[in-house]
Amino acid sequence: MTLLLMKPTSAGKDTQHELDQTLKKLACVSNQWGPLLSDYLDEHYANPISVQAIAQHFFVSPRTLQRRFLKVVNLTVIQYLQKLRLHNACQLIELTRKGIAEISYEVGYQDVSAFRKVFLREFGLTPTELRKRFCANPPME
Repeated sequence: MTLLLMKPTSAGKDTQHELDQTLKKLACVSNQWGPLLSDYLDEHYANPISVQAIAQHFFVSPRTLQRRFLKVVNLTVIQYLQKLRLHNACQLIELTRKGIAEISYEVGYQDVSAFRKVFLREFGLTPTELRKRFCANPPME
């Protein structure tokens, strides 16, 4: 797998653990295409992507994909993608000096405001608060 997992984030240790467990489960979705699916999602998480497109790529129906994924991972494909995007955003916030807007676009969000809302709901902090709290040298914004 080619996840952008440099180190567990200070704020996202629970999320890191959840993501690791989810990835292990995902590898078991199907012996035939489970590992390929996790690689595909890791490579394309930052692109606009739909369940329909993923299902077509693996020659299954969207319903079958969702059902198998939900059964094993206990998340929908979209929920998993969101967690993956947020985890990678945490990594970039902590380890780079890129602006929050740039990071949100880089991990696949088209709307910075939506990114901030989802981030706040997931971590209880805004991206800027996370940076101030957990980065030794936050950039001047």
